[in-house]
Amino acid sequence: MKLAFADRDWSVEDRAFPESMPLLVSKPFAATRRAALRADRARDPAPRGEIKPGGNTDWVGAIDSERNMVSITSSVSGGFGNMMYIDGPGDGFFLNNWMPLFKLDPADANVLAPRKVPRTGWSPMLALKDGKPFGVFGTPGGDTIPQAQLQFFIHMADFGLDVQTALEQPWFRTEAFKAYRHPSAVGKNLALSGRIPQTTRDALARMEHVITGHDTLGIGSVRAVFFDRPAGTLQAGAAPGRDESAIGW
Repeated sequence: MKLAFADRDWSVEDRAFPESMPLLVSKPFAATRRAALRADRARDPAPRGEIKPGGNTDWVGAIDSERNMVSITSSVSGGFGNMMYIDGPGDGFFLNNWMPLFKLDPADANVLAPRKVPRTGWSPMLALKDGKPFGVFGTPGGDTIPQAQLQFFIHMADFGLDVQTALEQPWFRTEAFKAYRHPSAVGKNLALSGRIPQTTRDALARMEHVITGHDTLGIGSVRAVFFDRPAGTLQAGAAPGRDESAIGW
C-alpha cells in the first residue's frame, strides 16, 4: 500500500488529462513494484503524510431484482461544504469544498488547472466476476477508503469469507503517504487493530514499522452487497461499531 500511495502522489491526474495511466496499469511496471517489496523490514518509499479520522463522507450501494448495481460515495468535505445550497423540488444538497485538495506547485501531478478535478480518496466499487455483476462495496474515511476496501475484498475474494465475517476482521492502515488535506504533513504510523496479536505487533516493530493502534471493531466503515451464486441470493453486511446498516426488501 505504501508503494501504491507513493505512485499515486506523482501520477494522480484527472482522467481528462491522462498521462501516466498506461504505465500504472502495465505488467512490467507492476513487476518492478512487486520486486521492491520487502518481507524483512519496513520501507518508506518517500516522505508522505498522515490521515485523520472524521469527515463528512458517506457511501450507499444497492443491487435490485434485475441485478443492476449502483455504488455511490458522496462527500461535502467540511461541515457544510462551501456553504452554497442547491434547492430543488422536494430536496436539495450542499456543494462541496474539495478545491483546497489541489496543489499550487506546478511540478505536482495534482496541480490546479482549468477543467480538472482534485485528487480525493473516493472510490465506490463495482465488482465483476467472469464479466458478470458480483457485488458493490464502499466506505467513507478519506485516505482510509482504498485501504479498508482492499482488505475487505481480499477477505472475500482470496479467503472465501462471507460478507459480514469479512467486514468484522481486524485491519490496519498506513499513514506513510502525502495526506490530501493541507498542509499534507508527513506521517509514519502503521495503525493496527487492537485485536491483532501482540506477537505480530512486536514482529512489525522489529521490522522498523512505527506501530500505533486503533479500536475500530470492523474494517473501517465498509458496507457491501454481493451475490451468493450457489444459493441464488444476495449477501449484505456492514462493519460493526459504527452507524452503518444493511437492509433488504
